[in-house]
Amino acid sequence: MSHPIIEVEHLSKRYRLGVIGARSLRDEVRSFWQNRLGAIGEESSSSDEIWALRDVSFAVHPGEIVGIIGRNGAGKSTLLKILSRITEPTSGRAILRGKVASLLEVGTGFHPELTGRENVFLNGAILGMTRREIARKLDDIVAFADVSAFLDTPVKRYSSGMQLRLAFSVAAFLSAPILLVDETISVGDFGFQNQALRQIRKLADEGRSILLVSHNLYAVGELADRVLLLSSGSIECLATPDAAIRAYLGKAANPSAVAPASPDASYELTVSDCRVQGTPRGQQPHLSCDDAISISFHIQASSIISGLYGCLEIQNAHGTTVLVSDTFDCPPNVLETIDSGSRTVTIEIPPRLLAAGTYTIDLSFGNRAVLDKRRIHQPGVIGTFLVQDFRSMRQHQRAGYFSTLLTWRVD
Repeated sequence: MSHPIIEVEHLSKRYRLGVIGARSLRDEVRSFWQNRLGAIGEESSSSDEIWALRDVSFAVHPGEIVGIIGRNGAGKSTLLKILSRITEPTSGRAILRGKVASLLEVGTGFHPELTGRENVFLNGAILGMTRREIARKLDDIVAFADVSAFLDTPVKRYSSGMQLRLAFSVAAFLSAPILLVDETISVGDFGFQNQALRQIRKLADEGRSILLVSHNLYAVGELADRVLLLSSGSIECLATPDAAIRAYLGKAANPSAVAPASPDASYELTVSDCRVQGTPRGQQPHLSCDDAISISFHIQASSIISGLYGCLEIQNAHGTTVLVSDTFDCPPNVLETIDSGSRTVTIEIPPRLLAAGTYTIDLSFGNRAVLDKRRIHQPGVIGTFLVQDFRSMRQHQRAGYFSTLLTWRVD
């Protein structure tokens, strides 16, 4: 097996809060020895320091796409900046066996006074390419970026979208074996985002290795071979896209949304033990679009509740609500009046309704009486689940909110 093209070994990065510019000689000497002796530096960290990364290790193989996800401040951008040689690590090392093309923010590496053409040649030269190699790919770069009319205009006069398209096109078409992409592909318009995602897949098929940072979980799940989940600068998990995204969504869910073992006395109703199940499909590891998906959970009432109203929302990985159901869907209201005690509620989603993707379940209960201000239930996320379309004939899952199969008729 070939050597990994990227090897990250015990990488850590420490920042000092509130420190910009020059430091005292004492600070410089202390920082030097802490960087040399990583373990000692970690033990002696003080309250005015923050670890953006701490002991991160992983490897990327040629032709592999690794997605990097996590909350804001998890260390994703810091990791790419270290791999791009923009900043130095506090301890550990990163080995990159090949040239690196980075797209970390709009206009990365562009000189605003130079034209688009000049910036393409400048970036190519930085990557070690000859002028002839750059000229050979110039037409493809310009066509992909759709900036031919402005190629000889200074980049400072480009819109942010034009700069983004050209920057991505340069990084994608200049032959660097390693491509580092931050959230920038989510900034462009819808058409360009789809175009960029298709190009990333094509580059991986050609043997390029790609690190992709994005909050677009659907895109990460579609493109990545593996996904790295960062939390507070450390690796939470490095797993398949499905497993890592489920771990991320489970961690992101509001802990107060799932009721504790003992009912909260401040609420009359608590919710626990959410389960999502589908029609058994042999050895398939996940729910299928062909499944009738059932969502069940336990509710515990501390007293008799009249006029109870329940509402369930299904949200996709972008946070968009794609489906809403409430207790009036099947009249009469099945929860109009409930006695104290525990019971199980089950809601069924028909087959071929939800598209492939990762979903969260948001649940809330209230009272239909407008003047009734009792605190009945603490609303929030109670679970997550993943749906796949095993019937799809495409190389990747098709996009959209629904998976309904439509009839095609030729007259």
